[in-house]
Amino acid sequence: MRSLLLMVTTAFALSGCVGDDPTAATGGHLGSARFSGEPNVDYTFFGSAAPASIISSPPAGEYGIRFHTSLPGRVMGLRFYRPAGDSENVTVLLLTEAGTKTDSVVLVGQGASPGWQWLSLAQPRRISSGVNYRVSARVSQAVGMTYGYFIGGAVVHDVLTADLGFYRLSGSATMVSTTDAYFVDVIFRPDPE
Repeated sequence: MRSLLLMVTTAFALSGCVGDDPTAATGGHLGSARFSGEPNVDYTFFGSAAPASIISSPPAGEYGIRFHTSLPGRVMGLRFYRPAGDSENVTVLLLTEAGTKTDSVVLVGQGASPGWQWLSLAQPRRISSGVNYRVSARVSQAVGMTYGYFIGGAVVHDVLTADLGFYRLSGSATMVSTTDAYFVDVIFRPDPE
């Protein structure tokens, strides 16, 4: 299902600038966003959806989701839903299934508006279809989440599927799986057909 089409030039959509996410203009859409900047089409898992809850002062650590894609392609950027009043710098990470960092970006919190923020990767990361990856954010001030989001199992939004949330507390190597969704996301571009 191609649920949302936004006409955005590639230069704007993936310019490497931190900013409010272009999907925010669509309101509370609960699907993936499709950025179109011919000939490339980019997808996100959460689109412009907002979390149902904000956890203030969570235990410091990484919070995120596990995902895979149905098509091979590249992760072009990483996104984080910044709660109101959150002014910390947030490191967003792309991880392997085992939790090894492959890429990261730092979203500056000073003066940041609440809502989706994103930053392009310096070098897009190629990922394979059907292989699990994780995306997480290192936070200590606040994190957006929806309790029980994955209680019914995997959730499919266009070419992206997520099946669990997870957290890893600072100083721990253990990733704890949960049915809760933490609002951290990727900007994914499938390979041309």
